[in-house]
Amino acid sequence: MKGKRRRKKSWKRKLILLTGLVLVAGLGCFLWFYTPDWVMAKVAIEAGAPMADVSDFLKKDGVKANYVTDVGEIDTSVPGLYPVEIRAGHYSYETLLEIVDRTPPEGTVRDLTIWRGDACTADDFIETASDVTGVTASFGTEPDWNREGSQEVEIFLTDGAGNVTKLPAVLTIFFDTEPPVIAGVADQTITEGDSISYKSGVTVTDNRDENLEITVDASDVNLEQAGTYTVVYTAEDSAGNRAAVSATITVKARDKGEANREEMEELAREALANCISDRMSDRDKLYEMFWYVKRHMNYTGDSDKTTQINEAIRGFEEKQGDCFTYFSVLKAMMEQAGFETVDVTRLGGETRHFWSLVKVGDEWYHIDSCPRSVDHNKYWYCFLRTDAELAKFSEQYDGYYNFDSTGLPKTP
Repeated sequence: MKGKRRRKKSWKRKLILLTGLVLVAGLGCFLWFYTPDWVMAKVAIEAGAPMADVSDFLKKDGVKANYVTDVGEIDTSVPGLYPVEIRAGHYSYETLLEIVDRTPPEGTVRDLTIWRGDACTADDFIETASDVTGVTASFGTEPDWNREGSQEVEIFLTDGAGNVTKLPAVLTIFFDTEPPVIAGVADQTITEGDSISYKSGVTVTDNRDENLEITVDASDVNLEQAGTYTVVYTAEDSAGNRAAVSATITVKARDKGEANREEMEELAREALANCISDRMSDRDKLYEMFWYVKRHMNYTGDSDKTTQINEAIRGFEEKQGDCFTYFSVLKAMMEQAGFETVDVTRLGGETRHFWSLVKVGDEWYHIDSCPRSVDHNKYWYCFLRTDAELAKFSEQYDGYYNFDSTGLPKTP
């Protein structure tokens, strides 16, 4: 009996010991694998804000903690989820840093005025725009680009996270209906075979566009054949408004006496030496040339009107001829003396008549040394006369000095 009791007590002690060992082992395992719940699973910060402090991750105060992850490598301006390791007490924790952008962009816009057809985007309205994740601009509703006048538009500023700021603005569209202005187009007179600069002195301006091109249509002009031709200048702006101006190109037959020009000029120099000097004013020089021709020529009523050069030589040598001879001699003398002249011919009437316009200083005047009959007021001298004076004279004397002023310089 005693032996059985001893065996029974021994078994109980062994069971108690085994139970204790199991409890100790279980407690050890629990303590080995147990981690306190001190760190939050995720912490969120606003994009662009400073990095969260490690304490922001702790659920309780008084716990010593530090980052294991190098959070200085995290760009807080870029939204997203970033894994972070934290050491709190004797334990390590895996958690998440969430960078979120909940703040809409900031910005200002301006009103805009454009011409119809001009390129325009929402960006053109922006004065300032800022957001840590960047900003793009767009229209709330596309403007009506074919609507003249002012209209309200809404500009959307959208950041990288999709936050939107809506800003109102006014778009004003002008319609361009004004054509360009072409200036400086003038009739020109040249001699057969000469060249011509069509665009010299010609300009074009526009209320909207700059550096417009002038197109010259001279397809009908034949510089090798005498005649009267039309040249057309055109310009078109970006709105399609078109301007057109025409001019007359007169191509004169080349003087058949051109080979004798040197002889004519020598005779003109000899005549000038007998009537003018360098000390005279331009007006006095012209006065002396005018009277030199009148006193040294006789009117006979005949001339070779195909050549001004040969007829001037005949006038200098024979001292006789008709109005064309007087005109040719005086023209040769004036041009040899350095004056600029333009030929003028009577318009209408039973006979032709020729005289010159001469430039004195910056102004032009009519001059004609040919004598007239008593019926045409022989004592009224055409010396440096104006257009108005010739017109008045012509009204009284059968249109004697009627002429086509197209392309001719105007007198005072």
